[in-house]
Amino acid sequence: MRKYKPIIFDGWLLKLLIYIGIIGGLFLIEYLLLNVNLSVSILFSCIPFALIAFLIFLKKPVYFLISIFIINYFLLGLGRYMQSFIPGVFMMTLLILLLIIMLIYSIKSDPGWKYAKNFIMLMASLWTLYCIWDVFNIKLGSFLLWVLSMRAMALYFVLFVLFTLVLMHRYKNLKVFLIIWSILTILAVFKALIQKYFGFDAAENHWLYVEGKAKTHIINSGIRYFSFFSDAGNFGCGMALSF
Repeated sequence: MRKYKPIIFDGWLLKLLIYIGIIGGLFLIEYLLLNVNLSVSILFSCIPFALIAFLIFLKKPVYFLISIFIINYFLLGLGRYMQSFIPGVFMMTLLILLLIIMLIYSIKSDPGWKYAKNFIMLMASLWTLYCIWDVFNIKLGSFLLWVLSMRAMALYFVLFVLFTLVLMHRYKNLKVFLIIWSILTILAVFKALIQKYFGFDAAENHWLYVEGKAKTHIINSGIRYFSFFSDAGNFGCGMALSF
């Protein structure tokens, strides 16, 4: 007896649905451009690429970890160009999304949870628990400050330790990570050289002279260049760690 596949899986119908989706999406982007604003249109047009990336990361979570590392390298400096951008919230969202992807991935395969059972992860977990316990020591009205400090000093730390131990246990992944880190370091130095020999751009000048950062970066001994980092201190620490 001949077996028939469901019509939804027929090649011609699948292609038709894809073409309809593409054409409909283009018309929707055009509508948003004409009737809403450019930012919403750009955000909507990125949805297909985000879905493709999500599917890739579901198969290879380590790619997402490397992507987060690259994004983080440029993230803090974006505040000079996007005033409403909150780097901390964006980074926390990416880390939670990576954790969700790893949990979904674990349904069919083990990403390497056993590698997280070591002394480094234990110390990171104890430090995080201590920071959580410290909520009982805060003064009334300081809860928001505790949340911000907790995120920066504990959650980022323990999550990055967990992700690195689980996803970077293979030598080839570590090798790719080191190559990308080297490239990012060269880009950071190149950006600092542009600031030194060609000057600062409009956003950097606004950050220095309007927001008052020139007091700590334009000093008597010279200019403290900051590349695309949040400030000269982070730039110096990042370059020292890289070299």
